[in-house]
Amino acid sequence: MLRRATYVFKKEERGPWRAEDNVTIEAGDSVVTSREAGRNVLGRIVALWRYPVKSMQGELVNASVVDQRGFLGDRALALLDVETGKVASAKSPRMWPHLLDFCAAFVEPPRVGEPLPPIRITLPDGEHIRSDDPRVEEVLSRATGRAVRLISSNPSGAKYEYYVPDVEGVDPGGRDFYTEYPNDMFQTGSLHDTAPIHLLTTATLSRLGEPKGDSKCVGSARTSSLRRRRPCAGSLRTTGSSGGFASEPSRYG
Repeated sequence: MLRRATYVFKKEERGPWRAEDNVTIEAGDSVVTSREAGRNVLGRIVALWRYPVKSMQGELVNASVVDQRGFLGDRALALLDVETGKVASAKSPRMWPHLLDFCAAFVEPPRVGEPLPPIRITLPDGEHIRSDDPRVEEVLSRATGRAVRLISSNPSGAKYEYYVPDVEGVDPGGRDFYTEYPNDMFQTGSLHDTAPIHLLTTATLSRLGEPKGDSKCVGSARTSSLRRRRPCAGSLRTTGSSGGFASEPSRYG
């Protein structure tokens, strides 16, 4: 299955990308499986998204330096709930129902070996504030309805709350509950909760946009923009075979 494969980002003139490399990937690069998996071309990158603040909307970029921690500047900051000590995550809609209505972008492109530039945060009401503004935590606390701090690294034992929805045909025992997971589950030293990079294919986006009977439970997701269907890591949208979810070829291939 696609989600279990190992990926290499490759431009023909520079050869394969290795996990230990620190290289720049660009729109137009190929996405291929590892040598062990036969090095099959899965598609080409058509868009790259970087999310400077965890669980906020991000910015479309033409290229990005990438290493084992993901895109340079991705998840540079996160909100920490002062009361609970948990990292704010849009995966907990009861705690953070409007976090995806915020948008974050660097005031200038980050550069390797230099301090990250300030981040411009757009609030749901259209107000802007920069991450280096001394009022930023006060403004964000008022906008989110919870006392928050901006953090650039995980506190010891940091966790985030995660909602597990009840999905038809999945786990007959039922879901629909909240749980907690450690932030930076794979210990990359970043603010990502799981994988630092996700691949999202255009075939999957098309499938998500298809109507499904008369169901209204996901209506808002069906009509939302690409930016609302954000994966939980810096994303690379690829061209690929049409027909459905690339992670489930047996069902939709």
